[in-house]
Amino acid sequence: MGNVHRFHSETESINAFAIRVIVAVIVKSVTPGEFMNYSVLSEPGRHTSFGRGKNSDRSLVSGWYRFQSSSYTKMLDQCVSPRKCLTVITGFLNGLHPLIEDGIVDREACFHGYSNCCYRKVKIHVRRCDGFYVYYLNPSPAGLFRYCAI
Repeated sequence: MGNVHRFHSETESINAFAIRVIVAVIVKSVTPGEFMNYSVLSEPGRHTSFGRGKNSDRSLVSGWYRFQSSSYTKMLDQCVSPRKCLTVITGFLNGLHPLIEDGIVDREACFHGYSNCCYRKVKIHVRRCDGFYVYYLNPSPAGLFRYCAI
């Protein structure tokens, strides 16, 4: 009888552990960190309506960011001429913005300079949240390179 009780007890422990793991996975998938733990990029000069400047994102700390201003809500997603966004080399998302169901997608940010839309590239990640996007950005290349917004 002792073996039956031991087996039953071990089965209950395994089931309890499995339930804890499933709950943890569900909670993590419902509230991913990037939905709540991001920094906001809100300087008006990031918009493409601004001309040349001397701003750079080379000192940007790698992490999740949201573009949020009265004049823009997301990263620029097409090549525009350089000398916009108060910088010299304009950065944009090279590829489509994802849908919510896509989860986190790998993309690259291109920086337009010297007649080349992808003069320099940086690996980034993008996620669609409910009503906005978050971007895992890395520092831009050295020089007057900046992520632009629309």
